[in-house]
Amino acid sequence: NVDESFRRGVELTVAWNTTKWLTLSANATLSQNKIKNYVDELKDSPTYGERLGDMTISYSPSVVGSIMADFHVAGFSALWHTQYVGKQYFTNNEIEALSLDAYCVTNLNLGYNLSLKDKRSVRFGLTINNLFSTLYESNGYGYSYMWDGERYDEAFYFPQAPINFLANVTVNF
Repeated sequence: NVDESFRRGVELTVAWNTTKWLTLSANATLSQNKIKNYVDELKDSPTYGERLGDMTISYSPSVVGSIMADFHVAGFSALWHTQYVGKQYFTNNEIEALSLDAYCVTNLNLGYNLSLKDKRSVRFGLTINNLFSTLYESNGYGYSYMWDGERYDEAFYFPQAPINFLANVTVNF
């Protein structure tokens, strides 16, 4: 916990029904997420106990955004979703070695709904995650320590899967 912090920003969302069968939408969040007057708590660090100024709160990207295209006609649907997540630190003192790079990933959802008698239906679906096999980590953790007067930063990451597929069948009766 920290004595004083703040989160402030703006979220923008827009959607446009271009036709009866296509909807385009986007959203973006721009924010500042700061600890006020952060105090270094790493024992034996040259800056131990010092106020280091305002620091970014861990796991708080300043930019998040996405675009979507939703296509649907005659039982067929396709949803294209691209998401961007800005750089994140996983400690509160903005150490580059303890951060996650920004990433952009695209997913595609395909489906076909087959209507049967008496309001019954069967939906066939295919989800393609990470369509372009982007190499990225969406989470990580780390820590710093001092050894013989030198600072060491240890980082560990959770790499995400390359392109992967999920097929499904839903029966409504």
